[in-house]
Formats: sequence, structure tokens, C-alpha cells
Amino acid sequence: MNQRILGLVVIMISMPAVAMAVESGEAALSKEDWACAQATSSALQGPLTASRLIDENKVDNSLTEIRLLAKEALAGGKGSRQVFLLTLHEVRPSSRQLSFIETSETREGECPARDSVAYVISQQVH
Repeated sequence: MNQRILGLVVIMISMPAVAMAVESGEAALSKEDWACAQATSSALQGPLTASRLIDENKVDNSLTEIRLLAKEALAGGKGSRQVFLLTLHEVRPSSRQLSFIETSETREGECPARDSVAYVISQQVH
């Protein structure tokens, strides 16, 4: 299946969950969710740099914004599927920002850095 079509399908499927998260004030972000989202963000910076969307050497990880939009338990209760909204910030002089939706699954005690997918939704240049 074409990657663009697949990406659009995933975003469309995620939209009801995103809408519910926004209405309810977003899902709770636990320490584990935050740590995994931060690790995933770091792992995705290489491919985003290769795509020339951001420069991983200029990203200030302390400014990374993480919002958990949706989370659901996997069958059997041994993991979960999450949808995060992440915003990366580059340091000066460029001060670029890149926001993307990241979807991933975790299994007991493992962060999703390997099997995550990023959908870029905005890029801001200052």
C-alpha cells in the first residue's frame, strides 16, 4: 500500500481518539510514558534529520513538548498502544520547531523506540 495512503488512513483512524483526548483534557502522562516518548523522540531525530526536517545536533531535548493523545491496552494486558503529539525545538540561530504525531506499541517494560511511526504535521521557522 502506498505510504501516503497508509499514513492518511492511520491519521484518520486516530482522529476520534485525538478528539476524545482533546475534549477530556488529554490522557494522563505517567513517568513511564514520558520516558518512552522522550526515548522515541530521540530515536526519531536521526530519520527526521535525514529527511532535512530538523537538525538533530541542534535539538534542545529539554524543550521537547510531549502530549499523550491516546492510549489503549493491547489484548492480554501485556502492553499498550500510544499516540503522542511531540514538538522538537532547535536552538538558535535557526529556532525551528517540528511537530509530529508518533504512534507506537510497548510491551511489558520496553520502550517503543524501534517500531514507532512519525507523521509530521507542522514545521515552523523563526
